[in-house]
Amino acid sequence: MQVFMFDRLRELAEKREIKEEIENIKKFDDLVCLCGISNQVLSSMDENNNSLSELLEAFPKRRIEIMSFVKHHIKKIVSKELVQQEAFHHVLREYVDVCNDREMQTLCVITEESFINLIHTKKGAYVATKLITYFTPKQRKMAVKSISEYVPKLSKDKFGYFILCKLLSCVDDTVLLTNNILKKFENILKESCLDFYASKVLLLIISKEIHRQFSKENLAQLQNIEIERTKKTEDGIVTEKVRCSKKDDETRKQELAAFITKRLISISQENASEFILSQIGSQIIFELFKTVQSESIHPVYDKMTEIVLLKNVEYIEILNHSYGHRVIKQLIRLAPAFGAYLEKSLLETEKGELKKILTQLINSRGVFILLALVERKKCKKNLKQLIANTLKRLNLQNINQMKGVSILKRKVQLK
Repeated sequence: MQVFMFDRLRELAEKREIKEEIENIKKFDDLVCLCGISNQVLSSMDENNNSLSELLEAFPKRRIEIMSFVKHHIKKIVSKELVQQEAFHHVLREYVDVCNDREMQTLCVITEESFINLIHTKKGAYVATKLITYFTPKQRKMAVKSISEYVPKLSKDKFGYFILCKLLSCVDDTVLLTNNILKKFENILKESCLDFYASKVLLLIISKEIHRQFSKENLAQLQNIEIERTKKTEDGIVTEKVRCSKKDDETRKQELAAFITKRLISISQENASEFILSQIGSQIIFELFKTVQSESIHPVYDKMTEIVLLKNVEYIEILNHSYGHRVIKQLIRLAPAFGAYLEKSLLETEKGELKKILTQLINSRGVFILLALVERKKCKKNLKQLIANTLKRLNLQNINQMKGVSILKRKVQLK
């Protein structure tokens, strides 16, 4: 079906082609009429006004008439269950961009039961995000429950994931969020940690630096802004400015993190070898190491230590991997506690075994892990000495060309 957008308004008004072109698809009369607005309202419209905002700017005195017309057809389309149409999302995007707070609240009432049908397109998801901002707590509760069964699918969708992020950022009832969103991740947690979009939902909760995970535009959409709400009182209708979410952002994150963090620690321990070879999965481990200060993170420390100590012959492949060794090196730099934990484990290893481990690390990309250890301010002298002794024993002529080895020699003061 050909849908008439704002850039064809004048042409349609002049040629009066609408009725003929949709003769066989009368079901879509309201959708087409809305996308083409109206001959009556727009008969004098200038051809350069291709969007609703430009139209309102050109005819400021007719704002109430135009906005009422659009709202009228939005209601009819919602009642005919055509909300999922992409053309309708296009119009809604134009509409919400020019709505004032009161008009947005009216739109929230019109679309509250059709919310789920907006989030499969880019423009629809934009509208849905803005609706969430203006929803009342009761409407947000309805939105959360309406998407609950679709969370596994939405979390991996390039538009749907952000709706989850928005709800997690502004709904005050964290028990509701936990039961209807976070618990849906339990059976898909590993694949979510390795998925570009789903991982962002998890990182939103555990990361203290969410600006690294989202664009400036998305960050602006996640902010809890002040909006004007109207309510009836004994003195009549009163307008007041309120924050769209009453709960402090940090408090909300802590309450949500209390549920998901321990599960992320467990899944990271079980799949550490896979996560550190993934640019996406490693982000989960990075954030856990930065934010979890308690001993609950030690199981992941243990797994990382096993890899560095080469407890399995396959681990040398991880250390030689172009990305794997960088992750462990970065973890040492990000989390001083892990660096100290790894150093302690190395020094407690039996001497003969430690010599073998250090030799293999120096002869692989693992040398950069040793480099990260000795660069720490609190690196113990006896570890530096053990590394220096190992370097002396090796045939340096064969490895002097390796950048990591030459730097390591300087760091342990070996000329």
